[in-house]
Amino acid sequence: MTKVKKPVKRLWINSLEIDEIRKGFNNMQSNERDLLMYQEANTRQNSNWLVGMNCSRLYTLLLQQKGFKGSISIGRVQSPTVYLIYKRLQEIENFKPENFYEIEGVFKAQNGV
Repeated sequence: MTKVKKPVKRLWINSLEIDEIRKGFNNMQSNERDLLMYQEANTRQNSNWLVGMNCSRLYTLLLQQKGFKGSISIGRVQSPTVYLIYKRLQEIENFKPENFYEIEGVFKAQNGV
């Protein structure tokens, strides 16, 4: 953003011990990977906002036309997660216990029983 063309390196350390800090400064990494990760996260954040803002309103209006009272929230991650919870709840409610058996055996071999 500043238009400065000097290289940017990242310091990654997990400890404030002097040896670890020195090792970190000797092994500094390029900023390119982190910049790509930032751009990916920023894109996800914007798409979440767009999906949530538009779809939440749309689905709320469509469901209200069918008699639903209230509003509904839609999101890129939220919606599939809620569906997984719903499916698991259905599995639990429709569970039918079944008998199961365990087989035990005693076998003779050259080295013993």
